[in-house]
Amino acid sequence: MTLHYFNPHYTYMHHPQFDYSSWYKGKIDPNEKFRKLKANSGKYSEDDINFLVGLYREEIKFTDSHIGRLLEELNKRGLDQNTLIIFMADHGEEFLEHGSMGHSHTLYNELTHVPLIFSMTGLVPAQRLEQPAVSTIDIMPTIEGLFQEPKPQSY
Repeated sequence: MTLHYFNPHYTYMHHPQFDYSSWYKGKIDPNEKFRKLKANSGKYSEDDINFLVGLYREEIKFTDSHIGRLLEELNKRGLDQNTLIIFMADHGEEFLEHGSMGHSHTLYNELTHVPLIFSMTGLVPAQRLEQPAVSTIDIMPTIEGLFQEPKPQSY
């Protein structure tokens, strides 16, 4: 089964329970079309950008809370013991760190440094890799490697 959470993607919504943006009193309307938002980005103040980043962070927290609900339900039903969970993102967002907004036009870390987590109770011990050692192209071969019997080495 695959679940695709579309948040956080623009149009960013305010989530009061994860508030990072209610302080804003500026001119940006978060509901305007992204092309217009991007076209006006050269006029934005630091507060304007911080507002957009705040809304983005709210979307991340909102999505995270729903993933947490799913994981709790798997645990409650005992399905966490035999379910491989792969958590990943396809891209991040850029907020003028390199002169642009959004994604799909550069390869800076803001866009490419995303989580990739494999989780299954008893499968392998937890480890954290600090260096980007994998890519999304590695997902299927990794799954195959986890569940295939080791092939005998020929001498």
